Amino acid sequence: MSKTIELEALDTLFFRDGKPFTMGEDSWAEGIFPPLPSVIYGALRTAYFSEDIVRFKTIKTKDDSALLKITSYCYKYGSRIYFPMPLDLIEVVHQTNKGPRKELRLLKLNIHDKENFTSSVPTSHFLESDTNNYDVVENGIINSLDLANYLAVNMSSADYHSLNDFTFSEPKVGIGMNNDTRTANDGQLYRVGLQRLDQLSFAVGFDFEQLDSIPAMIRLGGEGKAVQCQSIESKKVLQKICFQMPSTSGKRFKLYLATPALFTDGWKPSWMTTDYSEHKGIKIRLLAAAVGKAVPVGGFDMQKKEPKAMRKAVPAGSVYYLELENETDNKRLEQLFHQESISEIAESQKQGFGITFVGGVS
Repeated sequence: MSKTIELEALDTLFFRDGKPFTMGEDSWAEGIFPPLPSVIYGALRTAYFSEDIVRFKTIKTKDDSALLKITSYCYKYGSRIYFPMPLDLIEVVHQTNKGPRKELRLLKLNIHDKENFTSSVPTSHFLESDTNNYDVVENGIINSLDLANYLAVNMSSADYHSLNDFTFSEPKVGIGMNNDTRTANDGQLYRVGLQRLDQLSFAVGFDFEQLDSIPAMIRLGGEGKAVQCQSIESKKVLQKICFQMPSTSGKRFKLYLATPALFTDGWKPSWMTTDYSEHKGIKIRLLAAAVGKAVPVGGFDMQKKEPKAMRKAVPAGSVYYLELENETDNKRLEQLFHQESISEIAESQKQGFGITFVGGVS
């Protein structure tokens, strides 16, 4: 049975990026925010094993925690739910008598002029703005109700923010210690970029019957700080997290990434080509995409006691514009893609990477 929990930080948090850090060689430990879904996945597995350490000792022969699957990952502020902002939305500034007014505007899908257009991808379409007076919202988040309207091609205005509005940097300076003498080591002064959250929490859905009860506290982040954990049971809140796919018609649709995704082809799934290609029984072609900067994904394997292989993930909010060869296949989109993972690395699918929502294209 699926469960949804809220994780609320009680102190500062620190989430490492994928870069290695060695005191003495580096003085600044960089972090990322928001944390990758794999961080939440690891924290829940740790909470499961902490209830019975015997489980961890028998992990090689029986690992019940492998059944854990992250099904949703977003943000909660009061009673409102926010998702990463789609990257085909831009912020346009209008000058009025009362000062500047900002609004979100959707990029338009157009056919390009082949003679005056250069692209590394042989597609016939591209996304463009109808104005030069725009900006991209850094770490943008959008209200789930407005996201639903966006997917239904029915968004007139939006409640949106930057995650930077809800987080504050609190760097911490430390120094490496000699465990034998309990004295400071020379040349190992370092600085860590901690983040304090202002009334912002994480809302996470997962499937894992073996976790009988929700723990009151779990450890999260690079320093293992305790965060408060509680179940979300309000139907009104849950409906904002897991909403139905909007009614779509025609051949064209879009896929929006609610969480980062790992693909074998880099910035797109391997089955997504500019010519019609078959994927799970339907033929699709890629028209255009709005993709953000790659996110490094690393980690540490506690069982093997070694760093995991570094990968690059497509960031949350990335959007792919696609076209069906047969319009009748439109009815299968919900089953294949909506709130399903399209991440191509098997382990990453259950960790919450590549959770996708289907939207319409005007």
